[in-house]
Amino acid sequence: MPLEFIAAQGSTTNWALVGPLIGGIVAAVALVFAERHRKRETVQTVVDRAVDARIGQVFREFSEYESSARKALEGAQGMERQLQQRLEASKSLTARLDELLGSGDRAVSALEDSKAMIPELLLRQAKEADTPTALAYLSKLANSPIASSDEFERGGDAAFKLKSYELAMKLYERAVEVTPQNATARASLIRARARLGKTSIEDAVKEISDLALAHWNNRTVVAEACNTCMDFDDYESLKALCEGVLEVDPKSVTAWRNLAIARDDLDFPADEVKEAYERALQCVRVGFDESSDIANTAKVYVNFLKDQRDFDKAREIIRRGLEADPGLEILLLLLGEIEVASGGDIGLALWCYQEVAKSDSSASSLAIAKLQEFSKRADLERVGIIPPVVITAVDSGPPASAA
Repeated sequence: MPLEFIAAQGSTTNWALVGPLIGGIVAAVALVFAERHRKRETVQTVVDRAVDARIGQVFREFSEYESSARKALEGAQGMERQLQQRLEASKSLTARLDELLGSGDRAVSALEDSKAMIPELLLRQAKEADTPTALAYLSKLANSPIASSDEFERGGDAAFKLKSYELAMKLYERAVEVTPQNATARASLIRARARLGKTSIEDAVKEISDLALAHWNNRTVVAEACNTCMDFDDYESLKALCEGVLEVDPKSVTAWRNLAIARDDLDFPADEVKEAYERALQCVRVGFDESSDIANTAKVYVNFLKDQRDFDKAREIIRRGLEADPGLEILLLLLGEIEVASGGDIGLALWCYQEVAKSDSSASSLAIAKLQEFSKRADLERVGIIPPVVITAVDSGPPASAA
């Protein structure tokens, strides 16, 4: 019932009716609020459940993600450990590679060093080089740990020819050190020591003479002994040495030739000197050393014959020597001197001097000096030869008389 109606009924309030009415209204309102609250709770419950479900889903998803992440992390950590191991292995491999490369570099360096110390190569390079460079190669050879006695000896011979006697002595010492039985190296060592004053002349001559007599069949040892005697002008010892060798080897060309030299210096009769030279030529052995025997004997024999003014015999020996060694400049010089001294074929003498002057041998300077003397000779006009101002090559060969 509306309140306006109640008010219109007068001021007298029937509380018996109003009270229940208000209580009903209040109850209704309360029911409304309760319903609303219930609905709100229901809605809230639905919301809460949805939220809880979502949260639970999120937690489940997060747990799965966390598990996956943990597995991924563990996998990543495992890969990191593998990478670290590989890195360590790589560092070790790199270090080993560097070590191997270093070893390779050292091996290459050692190979180059060993190549540079190959004895045969050093000897070949020394032979082809100028004197300072040749001596540098021979010095390397002297320090070689692999050279043979023969190689040291050959190096000593090369140094001796270059007049580096200290180096020659060192090389000969190495040769004897490697092979004490190397009589040739021992002979060369004695000669080098004597030349350097490392031993007395008397001791050197006796020692090398005894060595030659003990090795009379070694021509090089005998020759070294003879040369040592001549180095110190000891021709009495040279004569005794040669006679001692000839007692056991009557066909020794070296002994006969040097006996002739000793006899000549000791003023033996010319016939005895000539006999020794002739015996040397008669004993020339046919073979690889024949040319050397003839040429070496001819060089000293012709000088003797020139002094004896036996020009015809001298020409004969020269021709024989040139047949054995056509390039032997000393014999061409001697032939020129023979022709000039005997008043013989001046044209042939000029040709001989020109041939030697063209060469690069040590005899060329002497030949040039002879040609300069020719420019002052009046008898050149007699044979129709114009004095040479410039030395020219002679390609047509010797004059007919020299054939």
